[in-house]
Amino acid sequence: MGRIEVISRLAFRFQGTGQRKIYDTHRLIGLASLILLVLSALTAVAMSLPKQVRPLLAMASPLSRMPDPVSGSTDGGRRLNVDRVLAIAGAVVPDGNLRWVKVPSKGEDAYVVRFWQTGEPSRRFPKSSVWIDQYNGRVLAIHNAPQGSVSDRIVLWLYPLHGGEAFGLIGRSLVAFLGLVPAILFITGLVRWRSKCAR
Repeated sequence: MGRIEVISRLAFRFQGTGQRKIYDTHRLIGLASLILLVLSALTAVAMSLPKQVRPLLAMASPLSRMPDPVSGSTDGGRRLNVDRVLAIAGAVVPDGNLRWVKVPSKGEDAYVVRFWQTGEPSRRFPKSSVWIDQYNGRVLAIHNAPQGSVSDRIVLWLYPLHGGEAFGLIGRSLVAFLGLVPAILFITGLVRWRSKCAR
């Protein structure tokens, strides 16, 4: 099969019959969305089955464990206010953009302040975090997401790729369209099948 014939087979025939247009729509949308559908399926599997996927990634390069430190003694301690905690965390990650703060729910919990830093694909759910003792303001742990291993970076990209966030409005639009693709393929395939059965 030569190049011209391949191009001819992939072309959409605007002057063709209604059935030909349905066939072209079915074939071209299926081919155009193939890579995105496979990527969406792989990222969904990786996020849904972390206990199975993470050991495989760890075989290639080590995966960082998120810290889980605890605050100091609660005897007579008084929790720092959020403004003070944000000032401490901001000094640790001066170039980060604040995203959210997890306030301690128990006496031994620590504040967790999460930032977005350059190099992180998700601005909505970044992973750079600072853990701060809720009583004395001591920095208990720091997780700098952009400095992670190759496997850490793969994990960082899973959600932004799956949801399209990694590529801004274009990425989100593609993912939104991708959600319609199975329905379009089903309908156009059903119409073609019924047409062939009627012959």
